[in-house]
Amino acid sequence: MSQKYVIVHFIDKSTVPEEFSPSEWPLHVTLLANFTLGQPLERLIDELARYASGKQAYDIAADGEAQFGRSRSVAVSLIRPDEAIVAMHRDLKGITAALGAVYDEPAYMDDGYRPHATTQAAARLTDKQVVTLDDFTLVDMYPGEDITRRRIIQTFRLGGNAHAADI
Repeated sequence: MSQKYVIVHFIDKSTVPEEFSPSEWPLHVTLLANFTLGQPLERLIDELARYASGKQAYDIAADGEAQFGRSRSVAVSLIRPDEAIVAMHRDLKGITAALGAVYDEPAYMDDGYRPHATTQAAARLTDKQVVTLDDFTLVDMYPGEDITRRRIIQTFRLGGNAHAADI
């Protein structure tokens, strides 16, 4: 199994454990969907830290609901696709692409990107709810080659220093 990563913004950091199962994702906004990397992970972490330090926090707002997935069975709250979040998605894709990333679903990148927060069992965004996107988190989708786990690699504060778990 190839090592895969995702970049998200967790809505309520107090609910985010260092490691969790795929069915226990805390509420989050997907900024860059699953990808493998062609360079060492440390290079990506350095690039993400550099990028985050030059960005400022901004507000995002829920804007309706939809069903995602092949069978349209995944409930999501859509995020208004304003300039800031779309630019962040494109910037993150550019950073990862420069490091040889391969994306699971390239059709949902760039113009196909639809910012969203997947509804969780105990949490969801309500329509028009506004949250501040002040950081993003790199998540290991297969820590130790275990497909049944997800692990926080590092969280990057916008305009500040990285925090949370290290590799």
